[in-house]
Amino acid sequence: MSIKGKAYIAGIYEHPTRLATDLTLAQIHAQCAKGALEDAGLTKDDVDAYFCAGDAPGLGPMSMVEYMGLKPRHVDSTDTGGSSYVLHVGHAAEAIAAGKCKVALITLAGLAPTAWRPARYRAAVAARRHPTSRSSSPMGRPW
Repeated sequence: MSIKGKAYIAGIYEHPTRLATDLTLAQIHAQCAKGALEDAGLTKDDVDAYFCAGDAPGLGPMSMVEYMGLKPRHVDSTDTGGSSYVLHVGHAAEAIAAGKCKVALITLAGLAPTAWRPARYRAAVAARRHPTSRSSSPMGRPW
């Protein structure tokens, strides 16, 4: 089955800031949803499918659906890290082509990594990028 010509991107919105320390993740998701729907000329009542990944608070998409007052027939919370939202576009197109929904909303609200990850986490991620090996360093680290 081809999905060509059966689903279209109608609206997009990029939050104006990457470091919104005065907003919750739920608020950022909601603002992005509102902006995308306005761009598409739609309302939340038009939405019958919702997609988000692991950055959504609480129970993920179920918490966001309740928070935003959506009533979707189809929900997807597939999480593949930073590529989740690209995957969601494909899943939404497939759901539309299969008749599971007509209007799919996808939101992303992840904060900039330095905004929410402690320094020890960032150091651990950096250390994992380097293979462990013996070196001439007094600490035995390769860097």
